[in-house]
Amino acid sequence: MTQILAPGGLATAPSPHLNDRWEVNGCADLGFLDTKNLSGDYPAEHMPIRLARGFHDHGRNAGWGEVHIMARHGRWVARVARQIRKEPLSVAELAWLKLQQTGTIYEAEKTSKTKLALSVGHGALMVLQYVSVGFFSITTLYAMPSQIDGRSVGRYVGRKHRAERPLCELVSSQTDGRHVF
Repeated sequence: MTQILAPGGLATAPSPHLNDRWEVNGCADLGFLDTKNLSGDYPAEHMPIRLARGFHDHGRNAGWGEVHIMARHGRWVARVARQIRKEPLSVAELAWLKLQQTGTIYEAEKTSKTKLALSVGHGALMVLQYVSVGFFSITTLYAMPSQIDGRSVGRYVGRKHRAERPLCELVSSQTDGRHVF
């Protein structure tokens, strides 16, 4: 069992795996990225954006996914949550909310990562990495830096949803188990 931040506070989740994924309102796709201006070959013009459980290496201060975002940027997540809703938000909920906004798409010059600068309200930089099975994975999410490395390649247009409070579920990659928070 492990402790995770869920709306309303900490919750216990059964033995998570790196590739367990977060779903919001029953959908693993938190947003879609238009790939026509990106370098590289992609199987579709609009690719889904997803959030995995991931991991964080404290020794190297590196990792990806929800676990890394909370370990590295948890204070920022908590501060933004207080400003948005005056209560805790899970990383999945915050990522989903940020992906409802518009922003600028950047390609990183030194890595194979794509960045979304989402500056409406509380500015955030979301770093994505393409996964060869057909989606972009959220590597990290943090406060917008004063300068973003990479070149601007277009606009990100978020899709608006009616749900005021999304239902977040951690879905096991090992079984069909769902853990609702």
